[in-house]
Amino acid sequence: MKKVLVFCMGVITVVFLSTMASASNESLCKEWCRQHSELCNKCSDHAGCGPGYNSIVKFEMGPDAWYACRGNERNKEACEAWCNDHKPRCAKCDDNIGCGRGYKRIMGFTGKGSKNWHACEKR
Repeated sequence: MKKVLVFCMGVITVVFLSTMASASNESLCKEWCRQHSELCNKCSDHAGCGPGYNSIVKFEMGPDAWYACRGNERNKEACEAWCNDHKPRCAKCDDNIGCGRGYKRIMGFTGKGSKNWHACEKR
């Protein structure tokens, strides 16, 4: 009975470890980012997360690390202030240069060290 119990615990451990190994750092990061959307803007395999972003959490199980990233919001704040001053033409600010379906870009807020944001109007 004791040998069976030890064998079962070994199998459970192997299954757990193989399940954890099959979950990639990228998928772990994306899941964490989805659960913490107020903090996380994207995931990246680059430690610095790219221009306008800062790494806030590192996922490093195995050789390939991934990073949860938060955008520097200075350009977002500038875009929102400009958009508020230019209503009703300016409908929203977006970090997508195309502004999304049904919108077009009317002004860009870009700068070194800050994520790019764009003022958008409805088409």
